[in-house]
Amino acid sequence: MRARSGGLAGGRAVLFRYLVVGVLSLGGSTYLIRELGPVSWASFSVAYYLIAFLDQTFAPRLLGRLIQADEPPRKPQLEAASRIMQAVGLGCVAFFGAISYPAADLYGDSSLAPCLLAVGVCAYVYSSRSASSALLERELHYRQIVAADVVDQLTFYSIAIPAVALGQGLWGVAVALAFRGLVAAYLLRRWAPTPFFGRAIAPARRSILAFGIPAATASLIYLADGLAPLFVLGGEHATELAFTMTAATIIGYAGIVQVAVQRVGFPSLALLQRYPERFMVALRRTLRLADFAIVSAVVPVAASSPVWLPALLGSEWRRASPVMMAIGAGLIINTFYSVVSPALASLGHAGWVLRLQGAMTAAYLVLAVLITPASALLGPAIAWAVSRAVGAGASMVALHRHRLSVPWPRHAATVSGSVLAMVLIGTLFYERSWIEGSVVGTGFAIAWLIVSKREARVAVSSWGRRARAA
Repeated sequence: MRARSGGLAGGRAVLFRYLVVGVLSLGGSTYLIRELGPVSWASFSVAYYLIAFLDQTFAPRLLGRLIQADEPPRKPQLEAASRIMQAVGLGCVAFFGAISYPAADLYGDSSLAPCLLAVGVCAYVYSSRSASSALLERELHYRQIVAADVVDQLTFYSIAIPAVALGQGLWGVAVALAFRGLVAAYLLRRWAPTPFFGRAIAPARRSILAFGIPAATASLIYLADGLAPLFVLGGEHATELAFTMTAATIIGYAGIVQVAVQRVGFPSLALLQRYPERFMVALRRTLRLADFAIVSAVVPVAASSPVWLPALLGSEWRRASPVMMAIGAGLIINTFYSVVSPALASLGHAGWVLRLQGAMTAAYLVLAVLITPASALLGPAIAWAVSRAVGAGASMVALHRHRLSVPWPRHAATVSGSVLAMVLIGTLFYERSWIEGSVVGTGFAIAWLIVSKREARVAVSSWGRRARAA
């Protein structure tokens, strides 16, 4: 019961976090994008992706043993975890400081340098609070984590917007990025106190790293996955890079259920690892609800992007709408992996998560290199979507290997039907066939609610219980 109730509460909290952050970003980012322009925004998008990766993906996986272990971590484990993250934070400061200007020269635009310097500073701040975040995640205390994320965003925009308004441009945004985590770090360390520097207690350190290194390596592969557009496009195609990174960020808010599943699913399913039947019930329910949530959010946002994207960011951003549709298709396909990977990690199979991520990223990089010369605009997005299909197939193999089963035919039908509908509706809107697009979109919405009425009732009743409890 604790796993189910805590997981649902955690999922709602994470979804609420992204809703609030999405609203804040809608206003703040719209202003900054219009002031900075696509080229400078491309450099910031790279830096923001690095920061989000270090905070939400790398650190939780490196410290995954604190979350996955049966027994609550004691002082030796917390000391070792803090020492490990101090080393990571200082390493990031040195690494990003050293590569900032050479990387900007290689990229072909000096605006990348201050952004990378900011990443190094912010990474250290995040490292100092990551052990506290891991303790909160272990206990499924996502309200505090969500509060910290919202404070991060408020801190950033409270610095960045005045700085840009005063003429500081990208350097002002970089300063805001560097210090966005300070206030939340103080709060997290108060809510879940941990040593600041810690001691290198060998047995505890080995235990943390034995689990964390494969999981963190998988996350580094995921990092390469996200930075592939930077490598294949570079400064020569900075506008296309801005379209790709920004489209991925915006549609990523619609696909937040995958972040919620991966972030909450790991600690929740870890509580059920000794109860195989309950574990499988939870896994199958998670896949059904994830399918419903991701399609319900991504299809309308991506399909209607030819209408709202240029109205929001300017007419030149209309070209980014096909990119958003391609990335949206990849997000829908990626739902299967987003459910399978935390399930495997919760059972201690971190090595399999590494293999799955490696297979997807290898496919993505190869396809991006092959397709991008033909289309700088759509190449990376199409390559990413196809590589998610590779990941889904590899995830099925992993489930079979570990004798886990899910209703994949229903999932496959959901994915293929929703992707086709999204592309059709989006294409009609892009060609300014407003009536036809609206008719097809309305028909899809009705059909989707009919076939997903069970999942819709579960989602509505869950939020209703939450509202009554509040």
